[in-house]
Formats: sequence, structure tokens, C-alpha cells
Amino acid sequence: MYPRETTRLVANFTPRSAKYAPVLPQLFDDKVVWFGLQGFIQEYLIDLFNREFFQRPKADAVRRYQRRMDTALGAGAVDGGRLEALHDLGHLPLEIRSLPEGARVDIKVPPVTFSNTHPDFPGWPPTSKRCSAAKAGSRPPWPPSPSSSASC
Repeated sequence: MYPRETTRLVANFTPRSAKYAPVLPQLFDDKVVWFGLQGFIQEYLIDLFNREFFQRPKADAVRRYQRRMDTALGAGAVDGGRLEALHDLGHLPLEIRSLPEGARVDIKVPPVTFSNTHPDFPGWPPTSKRCSAAKAGSRPPWPPSPSSSASC
């Protein structure tokens, strides 16, 4: 996915638009209330990854993840050796920098960035950003932000 020489990536999470937010246009000032990141970090990046990946036997964890990726992306699209190395590392190599929760943030201004803390795992920042932006989870931070902004 990235050139082998890549050792560091920074991914910005940026609310690009609020056109689908349930707000009255005449009352909206193109700002969102930033919140939900702490819950996402705890529920997904700590609890879920520990339970479903790091606390499982390595072969089982890698096999399960590899099977999902093969189904979603095609056989061999994800390097199983990288997954084994991540399991050996024992944690997600991420640094997350964020504006304080509750801050009012202009649309098109990134309230959070994700960067890798280990040169062997540059792909985790964009992966984590995509997870936080997904609307399929129970508590990703982006969907609540525009909704809460309607009441500010």
C-alpha cells in the first residue's frame, strides 16, 4: 500500500462538511463540537484490539484478521508478517493529538491527528483515522459532532 521505505505517516481527521448535519442553516456557523474521541480510543483502540488481537494467541489473531482482510480486499492483500510483528510489539504504535473534547472547531480544520510511533508500522495512522471516521461503529467521533452542534 505504501512504499517500503515509508517510516512515518501522519493522518489528519478533518470534518469537511456539515451538509448532512441536522441543523437549521440560518443558525449554523460552520463549527462543530468536537467530542467522542476518548470513548473511541478506549472502546476500539484499547479494549477491542487488546481483547480480539493482542490477548489472543498470535497464530489465532493473525489467522482471523488475515481471513477478514482476504475476504474484503482479496487473498494476500495484507501482509501476514506485518500482523505477526504487530502482535509481537504488543500495542498499536499510535500517537494521537487532539483538540480538547468540547471544543468548537471550524469545518475543514482537523481536530485530531494520528501518527505512528514505530518506523515499522506507518500504515496504522490512516487505518485508525478511517476507523474513527466510519459511521458503522457504535461510537465513532465524527457522527456525534455535527449532531451535537445543532444544540449549541
